[in-house]
Amino acid sequence: MHLNTAAKNALYTSWNIQNQLIHNYGELIRDRILYKMKKNKEDLVDFLECDTGITDRILAEKITNRITEYGLNINNLRGQAYAGSSKGVAPIITETNPLALYQHCSSHALNLAVIKSIQITSVRNMVGTLDKTSSSMEGHPKRAYAFKGAVLETQPESRKQKLKNPCRTRWVERLGALETFMELHTTVVAYLEKTVEDGPAIWSTDSLTDAQTLLLTITSTDFIVSQVITNNALGLERCDH
Repeated sequence: MHLNTAAKNALYTSWNIQNQLIHNYGELIRDRILYKMKKNKEDLVDFLECDTGITDRILAEKITNRITEYGLNINNLRGQAYAGSSKGVAPIITETNPLALYQHCSSHALNLAVIKSIQITSVRNMVGTLDKTSSSMEGHPKRAYAFKGAVLETQPESRKQKLKNPCRTRWVERLGALETFMELHTTVVAYLEKTVEDGPAIWSTDSLTDAQTLLLTITSTDFIVSQVITNNALGLERCDH
């Protein structure tokens, strides 16, 4: 409505005016958050730029200085959570406030819980098979090209052209690899069957051995059941992030 009715010299659409508006609105929102925090002592306040270094001491000082700048009492701090690489910040802050207990960030804590709870051999084997299948294609241009052709032939409507490597350290992040594999499972089977069918006239002994082994594995009941259950379980944990 404003753009349709305002004078041409008062549209406020230039980049610098828009940046000023965003900055001003940000300040207003932060003021409201700080007001709430001084009453309730808990909320997101700010993002800090690590422009002067990322040592534990510098990060700790940035945090404590910003808390002071906002008129907040650091003695009200009761918890600290960082990525693993920043956990050295915690003991520096507890020098000032021993009650600011350190704990893993929510994502890392969740990852540890999932790792602990999924210690089933069939699940570990399933993830290993996903890794081996994607690696066997990514590391061989000829196989990757053949697989891309199989996608276009069997699932032309799919936006995915290749498999993802499962993350080795974060279980929750493996969901993307699982979802992609499940969506392209028909293509993977077709690709492996075609490789076996073409035989040594086209493929090397290693390629044929990999194809036969993987085909037998990914069509087994253990693999499919483990994949579906794990995908559903991690889907609940991911919370759509």
